[in-house]
Amino acid sequence: MPRSLCGLQISPAFSSNQFSFQLFFDDECGRNSLPRPDRPTDMAADIGSRPGAGAVAAAAFGPVAFPVGMGCVPFAPKTPGFSELWRQWRAVSRGAPPFLHPEFFAMTRLLVQKTGGTPVLAVGRKAGQVAGVLPLLRVGGDLCLLRSDHSPRYDFWGDSVALGGVWETLRSDKKWHRLVFAHVPADSPLATEFPWVARRSGCIARVSPSPGVRVFGLQGFEKNLNHKFRTNILRCERKIGGLSFERYPLPTRLLFDEALSIEAMVWKGAAGTAIQASEDLRRFYYALVHLFGRRGQASLNFVSAAGKRLACLFTLEDEHTLFAAKIGYDHSFSVVSPGHLMILHTARDAEQRGLRVFDFLGQDSEWKRRWTDDVREHVTVVVYRPSVLGYANCALREWVKPRLPEKLVAQIRNYFSRSR
Repeated sequence: MPRSLCGLQISPAFSSNQFSFQLFFDDECGRNSLPRPDRPTDMAADIGSRPGAGAVAAAAFGPVAFPVGMGCVPFAPKTPGFSELWRQWRAVSRGAPPFLHPEFFAMTRLLVQKTGGTPVLAVGRKAGQVAGVLPLLRVGGDLCLLRSDHSPRYDFWGDSVALGGVWETLRSDKKWHRLVFAHVPADSPLATEFPWVARRSGCIARVSPSPGVRVFGLQGFEKNLNHKFRTNILRCERKIGGLSFERYPLPTRLLFDEALSIEAMVWKGAAGTAIQASEDLRRFYYALVHLFGRRGQASLNFVSAAGKRLACLFTLEDEHTLFAAKIGYDHSFSVVSPGHLMILHTARDAEQRGLRVFDFLGQDSEWKRRWTDDVREHVTVVVYRPSVLGYANCALREWVKPRLPEKLVAQIRNYFSRSR
């Protein structure tokens, strides 16, 4: 039988101790009391495990109890002062897109924990309080962004002054030789301000282009479409007839399973990249849509005809942008372009609700280019520490490697991958 957590019916299949997302529903219910997971290794172990936990933590720790100069702190609930850090981090993230909230990073932490890296937090402070947090993954001597293949985007959210504090935290952390901020928006402070701050400390900072992401404005978007493409998609809409759009901020388990089945119908199912191919991904997306659906920041969308659902789309949103996270369609209806019809009706609904931008997220592809020529530029930022290992790393990666034959680079990569 399903059990209720803060008013949300959770099926046992999605309440695994290894993926205890229910801890994140505390503030949504106006209380700080949640069931403690069976195993203390879960994220929920030190967060909201008893009534008034937030207040107790604040009284016990006051300002977050991480001394300046100690470097990055473990992204783990047993870290002293983590409860208060979590509370302040959540306060800072209000107004951010869903994928920049601490809950999303906590779910990502659980998703990537099998990669062998160690999740850490670089905390920036202002007047002793948390003003910005940069979640990272420590892999050997590298610090990378804490993200997975299912992270829509990564950016820094917080007080602009806090970015300097984040850098001081990173600079005092002696365990890294290279920082890699891959595929961040070109207008992000991680791309515009952070390299300048790092260079002032003697670091080598490189900024290089990354593939952009397709976006389009929602106001009057149909008039701005390519005439031939718009004519074709409207012809498909008339051909199938009786098309309806459904949006579910809190889908039932049956709807969720149906969406996964549709998403797996196209090439994703055969390639093994569909959501339902992994139990971890099933839990991740179920948690995602229900956690942020309660906040009006996520939904599961369908287009249907004659009582049959043809396509589905998982979406996230903030105050002005709709983010298309995962799309799937029934390939037996490919003659009427169900994927494009899904985008059309989702965009119409978003426009009616007052959103201003549709963001495709993910990698660029030909079908996305049919909708828009506009691209949000992205870059990759790499910072090398001013040390012997940092300079050696820079020399090998920036000067030696680009001059080696590609075949030799591939052989070296294969050798080290086999020796791990």
